[in-house]
Amino acid sequence: MNDLVASLPRWFLIELKPDELYIEPTEASARTFFLDSALTRLRNPEVSFFPLSNQQLLIHIHCPDALIDIRVESANVSIMVQVIGDMEGPIRFCENMDALVYGDQRVRSLPSGTISPFGSRPSGTLFGRVLEQTQSDYQTFTLTDHPFYGRALMLDDAIQFGDRDEKLYSDSLVSHALPEDVDSVLILGGGDCGVLREVLIRKVKRVIMFELDRHVVEFCKEHFPSVVGRSTEDQRVEIQFGDAFKFLETTSETFDVVISDLLDAPISNLGLDQQVGLMKRVVKKGGRLATHAEFKEMDDPSHQTEPMIEAFNHHFEDVEIIEKRIPSFQDQTWLFVRGVCCDSEGHSK
Repeated sequence: MNDLVASLPRWFLIELKPDELYIEPTEASARTFFLDSALTRLRNPEVSFFPLSNQQLLIHIHCPDALIDIRVESANVSIMVQVIGDMEGPIRFCENMDALVYGDQRVRSLPSGTISPFGSRPSGTLFGRVLEQTQSDYQTFTLTDHPFYGRALMLDDAIQFGDRDEKLYSDSLVSHALPEDVDSVLILGGGDCGVLREVLIRKVKRVIMFELDRHVVEFCKEHFPSVVGRSTEDQRVEIQFGDAFKFLETTSETFDVVISDLLDAPISNLGLDQQVGLMKRVVKKGGRLATHAEFKEMDDPSHQTEPMIEAFNHHFEDVEIIEKRIPSFQDQTWLFVRGVCCDSEGHSK
């Protein structure tokens, strides 16, 4: 057990006050909105529901590692946890709940009686200890130490990776994108260099990485040397800094594989369909475009209504999707999508 785990309290109370959100205090609403997803973090949970007066619902959870009571009101969710076994499951349960019920106002009460506010971290780590914070021209960098995800990087309070599962994300994106042997690869974003590192393991002759913020690369070289490795020193690599979409609009060069490690959301006033169209513009005939997407449309297990998947389906006839659950992303299922450009005879490679 590391020092950070040992220092965590054995019981705690977390209050989540969602912004502009009404939660109906019923079993069906609680299960749909946050509970069923979060419960997968616990071992053998036994769940009981007790409707209370004044439009409140009490949820009692018993599992080998914790006793958890959740009080649900229309604009407030309180989580009281008593840890009786291993701490990882209960903490990941609380962070998963936080990611689903997120609101600006949070309060934590510890056994000492101390009450303190949580900062606004839409996909952050409630139990991460901040080690360092700095600012570039584009974003805020926060270095945290998490008891189970390891050292983690957050940009503008959104977690980018924990070093204990970073390889799971980077390898999934790259292995789905790359055939065994290619000449040229373009990486869009990816300043932490994890994707670059994984690309260089494969047989590639030339790689361009286009990153907006130079400070991302420098910060990760200093604080995450195992993630960056020797990738930035590789003779096959050219790192350029600037707006990736301006590059895509103006370049005459094409690549065998283009990997986007950018946000899976509209950027630079461009919709996702426009972004995917610009990326496809620089993919060679028979080449591949690959990216990631957060799995948000839970009612559609085929993923076809996910905005990024819709954009790929519009531009490619050959689209393949794989799923991976990433622990440090609040255990959410992440999608890795690949589109293949038809060659001159209309075939895919």
